[in-house]
Amino acid sequence: MLDRWPVDEIAYSQYTANCKTSDISNNFVTDMLPHARESIQHLDLLVWLPITNAWPVEMEDDGIRTIDLPGRDDVDAILKQICREQRVVVMNDCIAPAFIELWDAREEHLDKLVQAIKKPMA
Repeated sequence: MLDRWPVDEIAYSQYTANCKTSDISNNFVTDMLPHARESIQHLDLLVWLPITNAWPVEMEDDGIRTIDLPGRDDVDAILKQICREQRVVVMNDCIAPAFIELWDAREEHLDKLVQAIKKPMA
């Protein structure tokens, strides 16, 4: 089990390229896409918990990650564009893992995860 997937790396890198705060560029992000697609082929199930107004995700100042709410929201917007609007295609339908989006109450997550796991994988 991983708490990050290749699309996270694309979104964070695209955010960094947009901000021009490092040497990460749009070309770098484009070059990442084949590697992300290949990595995703080795996964069975992708579970995405986007940020929503109804079910916000609190940020914790744990001393490891920066507390950058606008940056987090920008990355979340890029993730939503990739996952919902196909901003870039990272999942080939014939070899993509099962994908579920959980955006409701935490209590409902377990039931949805169990259903997804029980569903036969292609």
